[in-house]
Amino acid sequence: MTNEHDSDPFSEYERRLVPHRDAFSRRPSLALLGAAGQDPSLLHLFLIHYVAYGIEMTRPVEDWIHRAGEQCRDTGFGQLGDSLIAHARHEAGHHKLMIADLEALTGQWNERYSSAVIDPIAILQSSTPAGVRQYRDLHENIIAADTAFAQIALEYEIESLSLTYGAKLVTAADSALNDTARDGLTFLREHVALDAAHTLFNRREIKKLLVDRPDCLDALVNTGARALETYGQFVDDCIRAALAMDFRSPGRMIEHRLFEPPGPVAKNAPPEWLLWIRSLRSQILYDGGARPLFGPGGARYGDPDPADLENFHLALFENDLPIGAARLSLPGYNRSQSLVDPTFGQENINLCLASAGYRREDCAEASRLVLHADYRQGRIVQRLFGGLWALAAESGAKAIIAAVGTKNHQDRLFSMFGAQILNEAGSVDAPTFNDELRLALFPVDPDSPPEYGEVAYMQEFIVRSYNRPELAAAV
Repeated sequence: MTNEHDSDPFSEYERRLVPHRDAFSRRPSLALLGAAGQDPSLLHLFLIHYVAYGIEMTRPVEDWIHRAGEQCRDTGFGQLGDSLIAHARHEAGHHKLMIADLEALTGQWNERYSSAVIDPIAILQSSTPAGVRQYRDLHENIIAADTAFAQIALEYEIESLSLTYGAKLVTAADSALNDTARDGLTFLREHVALDAAHTLFNRREIKKLLVDRPDCLDALVNTGARALETYGQFVDDCIRAALAMDFRSPGRMIEHRLFEPPGPVAKNAPPEWLLWIRSLRSQILYDGGARPLFGPGGARYGDPDPADLENFHLALFENDLPIGAARLSLPGYNRSQSLVDPTFGQENINLCLASAGYRREDCAEASRLVLHADYRQGRIVQRLFGGLWALAAESGAKAIIAAVGTKNHQDRLFSMFGAQILNEAGSVDAPTFNDELRLALFPVDPDSPPEYGEVAYMQEFIVRSYNRPELAAAV
């Protein structure tokens, strides 16, 4: 009987990777992690950072493998290219498991350590760790080179780790964290189960490649070694971040809530959540007297805007107090309450959108995006933009349109987050808002989400919340 390790080139690959695998096993971070079963809080914090940082390492995997396969085809490695392209489909959407795990793990943490809550998006907004950057660069460099066949070595080494270290981590978490491990380790559990078959696939492909092309050995070994070093750096980063968190200190947690349109029944008796949001909007729009109509004695004090009844509302809360909000009318809703259409003229809107490749009936409309002044530093506003984009995408909208102000550079803010300002629509003086309005257009392509990390988290939140009649909340 022939053993698949009998191939001389493959045996040489395995022999040359031994010192790199041993070096990975001796990393101080792994030793510390091995003892973390005796320190449930450290293990919990490690897992939170592992899934949070891992989202941006996992989301592009399908694309990386598919592109590597195409490059293999283009550089004379057709059989391997075909195998990689077929295999890429198995990696689709795995980052969504990490997003769900992040919510579960932080939720369990916040229940257990209520005086030191963790905001999951705040972790996503932190600086990208070196290991994540190196891991992404490694993939891109492989794909760009004539040695794209080395992608199979990267896959082999990384997926083999699940069978040893991943399994040990799941066992430790099951023992130390109980319910947390059950609800927050879906990504790890799935990969421990799946990567046994993936590892066999990778091994067979490396063996076949080396039988036909033993000259590929050096490139495969170098890539396998770099993959282990880079993933080790990622584990180090997660441990460092866990150790750096002082869970004895109080944290800030921003809660996201999505509210469905309350409908005409709420005209005379608005729900409490809407009254809170209107009060916040009135305070922000009044701006110390810049817009008198929204202040005490003004006709719009409390901002009782009738368009609220037909709009979804996305709100940010801290300690049950609203700190930011925005609303969105979806395609097909009654446009009689639109701000954009009467402001710029319906015919004008239709022409401008058509020139940009869109129909008005395919567009959602965003309005009343406000954020309390104490929260405008940092990246909290990305949550509102990301949530609106995700809601529009989930509803099938092709774009979002909005009338945006210019005096406080709201138009620039929208542009920063991916909007196009349609100059041909003109600008309109709006005395009520003490501003000059322009027309903004956000393309909504589910296959090309905006390039800020909050979008992925908000997409999962919106998917869970959309079309629920009750309040949906996530942290």
